[in-house]
Amino acid sequence: MKEVYTPYEAILPCGGKGLRMKSNGEEIVIKPLLKVAGKELIRYSLDNLPPHIISKLIVATRSVEDVVHKWVQSSKLPYANIVFSFLGDIPLMERINRTSVLLEGDYFALCNTDEIRRGLNLTEVVEFHRKSNGLATMVIGYSDHLNEQRVVTIDENGRVTHTTKNPEEYLRTPDV
Repeated sequence: MKEVYTPYEAILPCGGKGLRMKSNGEEIVIKPLLKVAGKELIRYSLDNLPPHIISKLIVATRSVEDVVHKWVQSSKLPYANIVFSFLGDIPLMERINRTSVLLEGDYFALCNTDEIRRGLNLTEVVEFHRKSNGLATMVIGYSDHLNEQRVVTIDENGRVTHTTKNPEEYLRTPDV
């Protein structure tokens, strides 16, 4: 029997400048296109978004000239409906908020394109989300550099109560 999935839309924010990736006058490598183990970081995110579940893939870049935009256009990705959002140099949360007007359905996935989440099963995440009756489900991972990440605080029921970006208290002890 063939499994039936509720179609989801996906937003891929691809606006990172990669400024921390530059060293000794080298050219800046945009984070989503940085190759790790021979594969661009954005591909690891796309691997978690099966084309048979994703009804629309929204790629949020800075501009039409953006190298990520050009990469997506030339990559022959297997998604039936790819849409681009060009919002310039604005903060991530504002970019996501403005991009959300392109969503048509009730469900969407938001995947960072500058990190690796191997083994993430979107079908299991969707099923967890349905059972939780929550407004949203966030997949988080371990980081050993908390001062460079968003720290998520959850309550005893596993619900997010607060997030803090680049918390200063971890500047001196990032491994805590």
